[in-house]
Amino acid sequence: MHRLFQPISNELHSHKWRGISLIVTFLIIIASLQAQSVLQKQQSDRLDQQLAVELEHNSQLQLVAAIKTLQEKVDAAKAIGADTTALEKVIVEIKSRISDPTKTIENFNTIRDQVAVVETLITTQTEINRVAELQRQSGILIGVVKEGEQLLSGVSLTLTDGTATTSTTSAADGAYTFTITAGTYTLTASKSGYNSVKKTGVSITAQQTTTLNLALTKTQAKTSTTTTTSTTNGDSKYEKISIATSRGSFSIHLSTFNLASGQFAVSTDTANDNDCTDNCPTKSLSSYVSGNGGFAGMNGTYFCPADYSACAGQVGSFFWKVLNTRLSKMINANNGLGENDPFIAFNSAGTARYFSSWSSYAGSGFAGVAGINCKPALISNGNNILDEGSLDDKQRTTKSNRGAIGLRGQTLYLVIATSATVPDLAAVMDALDVDYALNVDGGGSSAMMFNSSYKIGPGRSLPNAIIIKRR
Repeated sequence: MHRLFQPISNELHSHKWRGISLIVTFLIIIASLQAQSVLQKQQSDRLDQQLAVELEHNSQLQLVAAIKTLQEKVDAAKAIGADTTALEKVIVEIKSRISDPTKTIENFNTIRDQVAVVETLITTQTEINRVAELQRQSGILIGVVKEGEQLLSGVSLTLTDGTATTSTTSAADGAYTFTITAGTYTLTASKSGYNSVKKTGVSITAQQTTTLNLALTKTQAKTSTTTTTSTTNGDSKYEKISIATSRGSFSIHLSTFNLASGQFAVSTDTANDNDCTDNCPTKSLSSYVSGNGGFAGMNGTYFCPADYSACAGQVGSFFWKVLNTRLSKMINANNGLGENDPFIAFNSAGTARYFSSWSSYAGSGFAGVAGINCKPALISNGNNILDEGSLDDKQRTTKSNRGAIGLRGQTLYLVIATSATVPDLAAVMDALDVDYALNVDGGGSSAMMFNSSYKIGPGRSLPNAIIIKRR
């Protein structure tokens, strides 16, 4: 029996050891694989550490290079005179944290920003240096432009050395200034209505100021005139003429007075001795002229006549400023009206001066003994400056008598244009080539006297007038 099962027992024993062998083999394989995985992880960790070290090393190398670039730019800025103190401090701060890997990105951003700052600094300092060098090489030319004693603004002035040209314009006081590289130049001054002046061989010396004043003279009248009547009285004249303008031909009454001759004194007078708002006194032009010892004159400002229904409650009143020569008093000085409207003033020597506004006269220090204020301005600096948008329909379109007071140098112009609008009147004054002119009353108030005779008028009684007498 034992022998019968012995082969089976042996077979089972053989299978048992084979199973154990397989298990051991499997366990060995598992252990080997685990050992291999650990080894691979160790190798990967070593590679990661090496890569991290290399990356950190490369970042530091790039940071060092970036710092060097920034330092070079700072040195370049410093070399041209820029103040680099703040930039130098930033570089020191970056270097102090270069070994801290947590500050790497911050350091790169700071360097980027500071590179932009120093590049702007270099550009700015380069321009400052350029301007400074030009100033070292440049001189200054100054002067004033006049016609007689009148200061001329708006004069175009050019300096040229044959290759380059520099231009400027004279200011309100006639002054001009050039700052230009030293050399020899030709200076040209020109203004519409005046003969141009050219000065050659104008020498400009570096870092020195040269003064050259210029005198311009008026060109001949730009338009043709036909004289119908002419009367003279010394350096004064009355004419009734037809004058061609850009808006057609107009018949005008023209009285001119050469104030520079010293023969004449100008007065402005009012019928009222104080400010008046209603039922104000008025009188004829002849009464003003004779009452002031004059021989010529013209009506003054707009006012409210009794025959205008819209003037009820303010008959005879006017709001513009009139310097009453007789009383040495400014009528309507403080009524708050007319401050921005033009004003022509005359001093005791007979010198006339035009102001673009009464406010500018009031602050000028000009010792006026006569003066009158109205609107609109017609001519300034020889140019037609009428703002047609400021006119009412009657001024813009109605053909009637229109009055103006103007100056050409020190010649006083009193003008009444017939059958004209206010724009027509501006064209007339432009054709007469005056330097300055303002509109005054017209229509039924128009009146002009010369040699104590009416040339037009008498028209309505007037609240104020301008009068010319002999000295």
